[in-house]
Amino acid sequence: AKEEDCFQSSPHQKHYPVGHWIHRTTDASSLPPSPTSRLHFTCGDLKCVVTGTMSRLTRSQRRKQSQISALAQYILSGECNKVCILVGAGIATASGIPDFRGPEGLYNTLKTQLAQDPGLLTATPAQIKKILETPIYVFDCDLYRENPVIYNEVRLALILGTFERKWKPTIAHYFAVLLDRKGKLLRIYSMNIDGLLDRVGLPPDKILDVHGNITRVACESCGAEMDFADFVNEVKEKTRNIYDPADGPDKSTPIKCRRCGNATVKS
Repeated sequence: AKEEDCFQSSPHQKHYPVGHWIHRTTDASSLPPSPTSRLHFTCGDLKCVVTGTMSRLTRSQRRKQSQISALAQYILSGECNKVCILVGAGIATASGIPDFRGPEGLYNTLKTQLAQDPGLLTATPAQIKKILETPIYVFDCDLYRENPVIYNEVRLALILGTFERKWKPTIAHYFAVLLDRKGKLLRIYSMNIDGLLDRVGLPPDKILDVHGNITRVACESCGAEMDFADFVNEVKEKTRNIYDPADGPDKSTPIKCRRCGNATVKS
């Protein structure tokens, strides 16, 4: 992988309208580091270490470099047979994908925008009230059964961005590949839905997507699968773009299963 593909930094999160939640970009050189693990190693920390640019390391980064070196030595030793990795939003934000639960992530941004414009989503006043009270309700299974179009409206930018490959894997993703090539990787458990681990050459049986994978589409009613590209085409045709109202239909309509006819097809 090219270095620029592996070492992308996270955009500095500011409070943007929902319309800019996915689309914002910033010059990475001016940004503070973002934690990517419980040890708070960042892609920037790792880049400094692996490229040997020690003069760029702060005191904190030098301490982390020592921890990374000790961990690397153990992994390379005969004492370490297998490694399990658990990853979450840290490696997703390092790819440029904004998070859901952060102070300025999707939920808080959506709450702010809905308070200003209750018509942002195709929802009833009662549904909007519940979302404002608890933004995570936007992905509640009961709400999805009542009104499936909300789900795709909120996730539209992530669906299209994933399909168009707007975001690239980072050094953290390729580290798992390195472990696998060395025969050390037992499994990687991911709490992300972006599908980036599928793009780095890992065997599918080594990846466990705890919260699913946005590239895999199926009917919640009958289980019939749909090709991701076909799903994206239907999303474009039937989902109002709350991020860019000029792009797409004026109103949202449900995506129905080609087997059972229920409006319960989702990624």
